[in-house]
Amino acid sequence: MPNSTAFDADILLNLAASPANLPKWRKIYLHLKTSILNGSLKADIRLPASRNLAQQLGLSRNTVTTALDQLIAEGYLVAKPGSGTYVANIQPDQTLFNTPKRATATTQNNQNHLGLSERGLNMSQIKRPNFSSTSRYIPFQSGMPDLSQFPRQEFAKILSQVTKSIKPDQLDYDYNGGLPTFKHAIASYLGASRGVICDAEQVLIVSGSQAGLDLIARLMIDIGDDIWFEHPGYGGAHSVFSNAGANFHALPIINDEHHFQAAIKTCPQPKLAYVTPSHQHPTGTTMSLKHRQTLLQLAQDRNFWLIEDDYDSEYRYDGRPIAALQGLDSNNRTIYVGTFSKILSPSLRCAYIILPHKLVEAFTRAAFNAGIIVPTIMQLALTQFINNGQFMAHIRKMRVLYSQRREVILSAIDTHLSAYIKPLQTNAGMHFAVRLTHPKLQNLGDEYICQHLQNHNISARALSAYALQPLDVKQQGLLLGFAPFKSQQLIDAAQKMAVIFAKLTA
Repeated sequence: MPNSTAFDADILLNLAASPANLPKWRKIYLHLKTSILNGSLKADIRLPASRNLAQQLGLSRNTVTTALDQLIAEGYLVAKPGSGTYVANIQPDQTLFNTPKRATATTQNNQNHLGLSERGLNMSQIKRPNFSSTSRYIPFQSGMPDLSQFPRQEFAKILSQVTKSIKPDQLDYDYNGGLPTFKHAIASYLGASRGVICDAEQVLIVSGSQAGLDLIARLMIDIGDDIWFEHPGYGGAHSVFSNAGANFHALPIINDEHHFQAAIKTCPQPKLAYVTPSHQHPTGTTMSLKHRQTLLQLAQDRNFWLIEDDYDSEYRYDGRPIAALQGLDSNNRTIYVGTFSKILSPSLRCAYIILPHKLVEAFTRAAFNAGIIVPTIMQLALTQFINNGQFMAHIRKMRVLYSQRREVILSAIDTHLSAYIKPLQTNAGMHFAVRLTHPKLQNLGDEYICQHLQNHNISARALSAYALQPLDVKQQGLLLGFAPFKSQQLIDAAQKMAVIFAKLTA
C-alpha cells in the first residue's frame, strides 16, 4: 500500500539557492533526486499531480513534467496509471561522482546485512556504467577499441609457441612485479614512443589500469587526504580514490585549459593530483607544454605526487604523440599509468605503472600481497609481440583506421549537426567531446539529452556525469566515441541524432 505520508512541497522552496545557470526543470529534478537519495523523501510517498505541483511552485506545468519524466526515466519515481506518481523503492543510487558517505556503525547495522567492512560497504555502493554485449556497440559508445581488429591469428600463434616453450621456473609465482624481459620491452617501447624516462626496474605489471589506480590509492591515500582531481574527470579513477577516502578538490578544465589557480585556492597543498594530460578524459584536450611545466613545478614546490594516466595516448592524428609528463619530470614526482586495453583488448587484463625508484619496492610487495598479478604466459606472449614489431605495426594500423573514422564523424557533424553541437578541439584518442550550442538543448541539459538519445538507441555520455560540481550550461556537452564503429554506422547515427535534435528544439 502507498505510504500515507504526504509530500511536503517545502522541499522545493529553496530552488532559488540552486546555481543560477540551471534551467528550472533541472533545479526541480536535482532537488527531488537529492531528497530521495538522502532519505528526505521516503519510498512510496505520492507526489501531487503535476498541475497542482506547478501551481504550488508558481511554475509552468511543462517545467514540472519535464523534471518528473526524467526522474521516472531514471527510476527514482514510479508512475502508476490511475493512481499517481510515487517515490520508487530503491537503494541510494550512485552516479559516477555521487561519492557515498562513509559508513558509520549505525548505517552498517541498518544497511549491511552481509558483514561487510566499512571500506567494503563504501566500495560496493559505488556504481559505474556497465553495458551489455549489445549496447556497447551502439554509436557513440566511448572507451573501447575496435575489438574486431584484434590480431587473433598472430597472437594465437605466439601464445601457442610460448605455452610450448615456457620453462618450469616461469610457472612459479611472480614475486617481482612482472617478468624482467617484459618490463624491459615496455620500458624500451615507452622511451621510444612516449618519451618516458625509466629503466626496467621501475616498471610494475598490473592486471589492468583500474587495478593499478586502486593500488596507488591504497598506498598513497588515507581517509581525508586532499587531492586535486580534474573537473570533469575520469570516473574510474574517481571511484578508487573515493573508496580510499580522498577529499576531492576540483582542477577545472575550462576552454581546453587546466586552471591551477582555482585548485590552489581551494586546496593549497594536496597529497596528489590525478591528471590525463595527453588526452584529457572526458574533454579530449591535450595539456600544453607550458601547463605541464607549471604542474610539475607546483608538484615540486607544494610537495605532492602526480598520477599521470596515459590511457589512449598512442592515437594522435596530427604529428607525433605528445611526450609524456613523466619524461619532463626531473624531480621524480610522477607515477605513470598505461594499459594494453585500449590498444589490443581489455580482456588481456594487462597494464603497467612506471614508478619513481624510491617507490618500487613498496609497490612491488603490495601488488604481490594483493594478488595484482598478470599470468606469466600472457606476459611472455606480449613480450614477443612487442619485440618482433607486431605491436607497433598494430598501433600504426589502428591509428590510420581511427583517423579515418574520426574524419567521417566530424564531417557528418558538420553536415547534419552544426546547428546543435560543436566539437571541441582535439586530435587524439578514441573519442571527442562536443558542446551544446543550441539554446534549447542547453536548457534541457546534457544528462537529459543523453537519456533521450539512449531511448532512441544512441549511446552518448554527458560531460556533467564526470563533473565534481554542476557544470555551467556552456560547459555541458556530450562524449562521442568513434573507434569501434564503421563509417556508415557513424553517418547513420549522426543523421538520426539530427532528427532527434530537430524535434527537441522545435
